[in-house]
Amino acid sequence: MKINFVETSYMASGLLIGIGALATLLLLGIVWYMRTKKQKTGSYITAGVLVLVVGMFAFVASSSLTLQIDGRGVEYKFSPFINTPQLIAWKDIKSAEVVTYNPMHDYGGWGLRHSSKGKAYNTQGDKGLQLLLQNGKKILFTVIDVEKAKQTLEELKEEKAR
Repeated sequence: MKINFVETSYMASGLLIGIGALATLLLLGIVWYMRTKKQKTGSYITAGVLVLVVGMFAFVASSSLTLQIDGRGVEYKFSPFINTPQLIAWKDIKSAEVVTYNPMHDYGGWGLRHSSKGKAYNTQGDKGLQLLLQNGKKILFTVIDVEKAKQTLEELKEEKAR
């Protein structure tokens, strides 16, 4: 029997889109105000900042994490930053468990994060696959389908014990 868990989660959330929309409206208001006051240079600079802010939010909102758990190990891809799937083999993993975490408190936000708790690839929610590697490093990946991830880990553990 082939044991496999595959899931893709996305950064785009209502909060992220709301912040991006608010920042865009604010910058558009500043551009309009400066244009009515005939401050062309300032409005060009603000328009440039607007393009950068909208571009940044579009870039972040397009981020996705693809996670696969199978007999080989844990494979992940974090687009657009890591486009080639990366495999962490089971021989390099000391333990793997699904945990609840606080993205802001534990890792300082969402995305590819580094903190005293290790590295995190988190896109949404507060559930993740926590890996403790043989070298002592920790890596956390967002998991949306918590029950399926737990079931897959349990089935892999049982298969390994046979």
